[in-house]
Amino acid sequence: MSTRSLSDATPALAAKIEAVKAQYLAMFPNRNIREIEVLRTDAEQAADFAAGRSKLDGVTKKSKHQPGPDGKSRAVDLGVFNKANTHYLTNVLYYEPLVGLAAKNGLRSGLDWDRDGISDIAEHPRWLHDGPHLEEI
Repeated sequence: MSTRSLSDATPALAAKIEAVKAQYLAMFPNRNIREIEVLRTDAEQAADFAAGRSKLDGVTKKSKHQPGPDGKSRAVDLGVFNKANTHYLTNVLYYEPLVGLAAKNGLRSGLDWDRDGISDIAEHPRWLHDGPHLEEI
């Protein structure tokens, strides 16, 4: 079963995610941001692949959400919520600031797979756009 705890991420990733969250909240104090997925099982990864939510099948191509040799995730999905923490905000515009914050903190955003600091939405419209996703490089 997938988890939402930063204790399931590598310690280095957890520290960077905490920094990203603090920086995001400083920019947007009328919002909340929190982990919505950290560690994922092989079966969950296979299901995400089958549903078209991932390009990685979880078997021949592993996701950074799947446990590494140390049992830890190397990716975290962050969800943006309203200030009251009652409404999950899904519009990609809420996630585009994570492109710069990820780069600033040595991470890759699921909106900037080529790591050029520009959101891939206009630049590569056919790529998988995963706004909540941040991962170790």
